[in-house]
Amino acid sequence: MRRIGIIIIVAILLIGLGVSYGYNSFSAPNVLGSPDSIAVDSKGRFYMLGNDSDNFNVIRINKSNIIDYHYSVGINKGDSMLRFGKIFSDGNAGRLYSIKDIMDNKSNSYVSSSIIYFNTDLKHSTPQVLYEKIFDSANPPENHHIKYIYPNENYLYFTTVSENLKSVAFYRLDIGGLSPNANRPELLLSFNAPGNSTVNTTLCTKNFILVQTMDSKIYHMDLNGSQKLLFPTQGYTGRYFPLNLCLDSTGLLHFNEIYSHDTIAMDVNTGGIVSVIKGNEPLYEGSSYLQSDISDLSVLNDDIRAVLIDADSGSLHSLPAVLDNGEQRIFASPVLSSEILIYNTMKTALLTVAVPILIFGILVLFRFILSRKPTLLVKLITFVLPIILLSMFLFSRVATYIFYNSMSAERTVLVKSVGSFVAQNIDTGLLSQMNTPRDMTTPAYNKLLKSISKVSDFSEFVTASQYENRLYCILMKVEGNKLYTAVSADMPCFVPLDSLYSRESIKLYSSALSSRRLATGTIQDTLGIWTVSILPVFDSEGKIIGMLETGINSKDLESLMFDLSKSMLLSGIAVSFAVLLAFFISLRILLRPLALLKEAVISVYNGNYGAVAPIKANDEVADIGRVFNKLSVELDCQFKKLTSLNEAYYKLVPPDTFKLLKKDSILEISLGDQVSIKMTLMNVSIRNFENATSDLSPEVTFKFINNIFEIVSSNTGSHLGTIHSYNVDKITALFRNCPEDALQSVINIRAELIAKQDLALSQNAVKTDAGFYIHTSDCIYGIVGDENRYSPAVVTERNDLIYSLDSLQQDLMCSILVTQSAYAGISSPSKYSHRYIGYITDTSTLAQIDLYEFFDGDEPQVLSGKKQTLEIFKAAMDAYMSRDFYKARNLFAKILKVNSQDTVSRWFMFKSDMLCKQADELTLELAIAKY
Repeated sequence: MRRIGIIIIVAILLIGLGVSYGYNSFSAPNVLGSPDSIAVDSKGRFYMLGNDSDNFNVIRINKSNIIDYHYSVGINKGDSMLRFGKIFSDGNAGRLYSIKDIMDNKSNSYVSSSIIYFNTDLKHSTPQVLYEKIFDSANPPENHHIKYIYPNENYLYFTTVSENLKSVAFYRLDIGGLSPNANRPELLLSFNAPGNSTVNTTLCTKNFILVQTMDSKIYHMDLNGSQKLLFPTQGYTGRYFPLNLCLDSTGLLHFNEIYSHDTIAMDVNTGGIVSVIKGNEPLYEGSSYLQSDISDLSVLNDDIRAVLIDADSGSLHSLPAVLDNGEQRIFASPVLSSEILIYNTMKTALLTVAVPILIFGILVLFRFILSRKPTLLVKLITFVLPIILLSMFLFSRVATYIFYNSMSAERTVLVKSVGSFVAQNIDTGLLSQMNTPRDMTTPAYNKLLKSISKVSDFSEFVTASQYENRLYCILMKVEGNKLYTAVSADMPCFVPLDSLYSRESIKLYSSALSSRRLATGTIQDTLGIWTVSILPVFDSEGKIIGMLETGINSKDLESLMFDLSKSMLLSGIAVSFAVLLAFFISLRILLRPLALLKEAVISVYNGNYGAVAPIKANDEVADIGRVFNKLSVELDCQFKKLTSLNEAYYKLVPPDTFKLLKKDSILEISLGDQVSIKMTLMNVSIRNFENATSDLSPEVTFKFINNIFEIVSSNTGSHLGTIHSYNVDKITALFRNCPEDALQSVINIRAELIAKQDLALSQNAVKTDAGFYIHTSDCIYGIVGDENRYSPAVVTERNDLIYSLDSLQQDLMCSILVTQSAYAGISSPSKYSHRYIGYITDTSTLAQIDLYEFFDGDEPQVLSGKKQTLEIFKAAMDAYMSRDFYKARNLFAKILKVNSQDTVSRWFMFKSDMLCKQADELTLELAIAKY
């Protein structure tokens, strides 16, 4: 019970810890993570897709500031990684669409691009795939990534962008019934980026597409194929770059301008500016947040829009907010709904508890195996194999950790070396000419791009030998202690660094800029883990004019670590089993003598003392075997001696003594041990013993006694009795079952004694006989004596009655005297020859105890005479009890004429004669004896 209680307490503690861990893991800040994309629906509910280091989270916050929908998925899937793009709301139906890309961690290349949707009105629903595009690894430029989604009734419109960022495709997909891959998408039109420009982002409706290029231009193309430049419009010169583009339900284009931080609304049909909210204006009337604090924007219509506020530059979290028809809601501290919190908490708690339960189950299994007396092999597997596996696991983790650090250090040296190599070829004069995004179409930009692309030559060399991922270089321009992208193969030109890079990257840049020296580190974003070096670029006057970022994707290290750890673990398991197998085979060979020794031990255990093991080897086990053989032979000798000793001992102390005291052996018996029990006592007295043996030698006397004792003992044992004590002329036996056993025993003893008496005393002229009495009483059977000698003893309820019976049996010279208590225990007295012979009186209570004489077993002539006079004896006893002593005397005398050896009748005749002479009849005593 104590173990069960401890197990219950431990289980409750584990569940409590699991619930606590799950509750803390699913607090609202952990769920929000770092936002990547936002959306809003017609009910003013805010949607957000964000990620932490290991998971992507999709949430919905209602007007009550409660997160009422949450979906989470791990981004790392062994050799692959999930990457979610923007989210798109259908505005009304509670459906949310997103783009999921799968990347190969080893090669850092895309595997597929998919359109998925969430039914956010169903709690805990998982996303469904509507369309999946598998990439062609043999022809990467032809791979198109899904970029933008526009849901509309039964159709879904989406755009794709080629991997080289040069072309855009516009598709329509029939989503009736939302059946995954029910129809193939229909290509509506294509767009190629003009000149040297590349595509940055796209938008679409059911009628047109918008394409923003890296040089900050926005192009409009309708289904007829007509194309026009939508932005920049009149009034925008110098530096400008649209960011966070979104289309509302009326067809207006909304975006933030990255330099001025203005929020602009544009008519996509005419290209006219509908509204401009300056960056220094408040987010809403009375707000302390400005338009310049907006980091992301999603507009449903003129009344409802959602924003992310970059409230704290040092924080990793942004504040979501909804502006709904003049109502402003900032979700500063949203809380999870109780249903989601309980669901996620219990799911995590169960996973937390599962590990201890598994460990506990393994321990129980080990305990079960060990309780079954396992072989050496099972013990070896039970104890050694888990230790080996744990050691191999720890070794694999340590080895992979060392490998990872070694590879990381090697890659850090690589990017530092390549960065220094590339920096020698940078023309700082050309770098100073990079001032606007449009400069990426100039010859100066192309020359700088070519100079930093020399890293490709070096990259091809190291890729072929060591690395699967190519190195890259990005050149930044420093202007007024601010960083702008200057030259990059796939990033907009001259865009503020804090608009594109994570805070982790900006921190590394700031460190290199402030220290004026190279900085290295590892950064992580949704595309993976990057090992980078930031190298300041100086002009001729020693002024920092730019920063050169050189890096390589190190996401493949995680896959390499996983593969290495798995390989080492599997190898360790294989080696462990091979070692165990070899050890088992050698163990069987080396311990063959031990098996023989085991068989000999089992044989000895089963009672075959003296069994030996046939061992012929000459090692430690053989030495043990030879010692055991010697011990077994000696044990056999000792056992035989002990058996003989016990046999002799049981002749002095019968085993029934232990049974009566409820003991297993004499070793358990102590002085004073006793038990209360109802038993029948049988007493045998040898009459005329002194006269019969007076002229005999001691040898003949003991022979005579032992002959009688043998007859008594054999008949007593055959009737479930126990000899309690032997005296020279008296034997006492005990019967536990019923008095009839004692009666049967006595009848047999008398018959056998009569038959063998002449053999016992063939030289003796004096005739001897044996008298018996049987009495049933409550007794105390126990051990008496002192500490040096014990002896069994029986104490009856009235010992003086026993003495009176012994004396009376001698006086009457009757055959078998049976008291009333013993007579009551005989099942059918009528089948035995017996007669009532009166009673004795208890002087203390005046109680009368009837006595009976059983005479089966008498000599034939005596037995015949007693049977012949049985009716006369009954009449004589009736006359005696009626105080007609004269009549009784005559009847007893008549019996003696027929059977002169009827000693009981002779005694009663003399007793009646004596009573006839009594003067006062009131003093007459009819009792045979008193006690």
